[in-house]
Amino acid sequence: MIQISAAQKGPPPAKLVETAKQAAAWLLEYNQFASTGLSASQISKNQEEYLAKLEISSKSYAPNEVKAQLVACHYGKCAYCETRIIHSHYGDVEHFRPKKGVTFFDKTGKMATIADAYFWRAFDWNNLFLSCGVCNEQYKKNYFGLLPSLTATAAEQQYLGVGPLKVPTVAEKRQSPANPNLLEQAILIDPGVDEPRALIRFDVRNGQAMPSPIINLLQGDKALAYGRTAKTIEVLGLNRPALVEARARHLLSLHLLLIPILGDLPALQQFVQFGALCDKQKDTLVPRSDPLANVLAQAATAAGSNKASKEAVLAFGRLVASIQPWAEYTALSLDAIVTWSIQEFERVRAAVTLQATTQASGGSANIGATHSLAPRLPASLSTTLEGQTQDYRQIVAHYCKDRWTVGTEEKADQSAMRVALHGELNTLIEDYEAAWKEVHHRAKAFKTQEAVMRHGFLKEEVENYQEQFARGIEDASEEPLLLACLQKVTESLTPLFKELLASTDLATALKLVTQGSKLLRVDIPAFYALCIKDADTKKAHSDPMAHWLKMHSFFVERVDHTLGKAHISTFVKDFMEEAHDNFVELYNRFTDVVVRYRLNSLYNKTVETRANPLKQAIQAMIQHVRDHVAGKPTPTHAPLVAISLIRIVG
Repeated sequence: MIQISAAQKGPPPAKLVETAKQAAAWLLEYNQFASTGLSASQISKNQEEYLAKLEISSKSYAPNEVKAQLVACHYGKCAYCETRIIHSHYGDVEHFRPKKGVTFFDKTGKMATIADAYFWRAFDWNNLFLSCGVCNEQYKKNYFGLLPSLTATAAEQQYLGVGPLKVPTVAEKRQSPANPNLLEQAILIDPGVDEPRALIRFDVRNGQAMPSPIINLLQGDKALAYGRTAKTIEVLGLNRPALVEARARHLLSLHLLLIPILGDLPALQQFVQFGALCDKQKDTLVPRSDPLANVLAQAATAAGSNKASKEAVLAFGRLVASIQPWAEYTALSLDAIVTWSIQEFERVRAAVTLQATTQASGGSANIGATHSLAPRLPASLSTTLEGQTQDYRQIVAHYCKDRWTVGTEEKADQSAMRVALHGELNTLIEDYEAAWKEVHHRAKAFKTQEAVMRHGFLKEEVENYQEQFARGIEDASEEPLLLACLQKVTESLTPLFKELLASTDLATALKLVTQGSKLLRVDIPAFYALCIKDADTKKAHSDPMAHWLKMHSFFVERVDHTLGKAHISTFVKDFMEEAHDNFVELYNRFTDVVVRYRLNSLYNKTVETRANPLKQAIQAMIQHVRDHVAGKPTPTHAPLVAISLIRIVG
């Protein structure tokens, strides 16, 4: 969960400004039911009838313009759980204060409802966020509790268990139609107002959300702050099993990036230097991704300048990308990288202390003097490390020697890691079998269903192009001209693409392409040309639009190629090359798993008897596909190595 400030969201979309006037009219009408001369029961009945008739349509608060701006400012991520959702779902336009009625726990602990709460904020831009369906529909729903007033009793505070970090003047009552602008403080962390990083952190061992350790360093009621964090985690389901599992996988992918960094001296030096900075500020730092990403990027550049390996520089770059605001699970990545860098800094600092003590006692500190890494010391690691040793190889050798030693207290972690690796190897086996079946199913279909295959490839071209547009729009969030250009092109192509993807045969698809020929071949290229000219006139960067013009031209060529110009053998070759890439990716995943088995001293005879058949099977399929693409004689079906029975149990 990260802050989505008003500056990041930008001004409200024009359509939302218009619909906000409707909310003001509702508020006025609703309050008129409280006119003098009516009995309390009649007023209540009138209000109930008014609310029953009140329809708040998603077409009003979530038109395309609004959703597009939310997707852009949220980088396609859920505001609550930070899962990237636009690859599989359009996302929900979530009302932080529910748009029509709220549920909450009253002071007695019972569930209470307020039917007329917050309908006037249905179109409030500051109240809208992009959310995944799980956070919005299964967890938060219509919950919206308030912090206790400043005069709350000790018992009330203990029950509610929530409170602000600072102590503002908090109204004792909730906003109402009669007083819609009353100051109130939500129990839930508001990503548009609060700084979630000051309240929520993540356990980098398992990906679980937890109260931030720096709560104790901030002013205000600490018990209430902890309670507020815990309530947010509970209500939003931030520790639901599937989400924690996804975070754990993300942590694993990040941890793999450390292997080339920790095995390369220039890269390790810079990573430790970054850890020294984080360690120095850890008691006061509220880590935000932007400044730390810049510092880590500088460390990555310095590692490259100091002749770090290509693998280490690439891994550094991926770590930098993982803590950018637009990355998935930014807050989790930030916590992990900060924690790991501090751990590496502390390991190196301990090694330096050991070396200094050994030399002072007249002993030998020549640990790993033949280490192949060159002796370099970071220019400004920290005062702890400066000037204490002339040979950095000894520190790194001691560090590497100690790093992978498994003590008694780590046996449980080792067992958990073994189980996780077994699971990955079993998944690889399943993925291999699925890929093998796909190859032969598709190869057979090419011989009997050319039109079906040609139609299928056309749909794949359209889907790939749509995905490119989605990524392009996301990347162009800070380039107004390019963003406007891509959005216009997307709007123009969407109807045609929708019909193409809904088509069921090649003849229908061909007819649709023919009908849209002018749009594809004339209108869109002409529009790109105008945008490029406009960019040059405004002295803006026109290269990105020129790039998209080339991409569009290439897409049109592929459409023509698919619909008639290409011989069926071309499709076979394209598919087999794709299959080759899939099997190579499987082999790379296999290699990665084996490397992690070896690094953690878990690779044994049992694992080998299971891993070797899978390795041979993947290699056999890679060679089979290569022979097919090269036109060499190949059997109709390459032998499927019997690997179904080699899954690891326990």
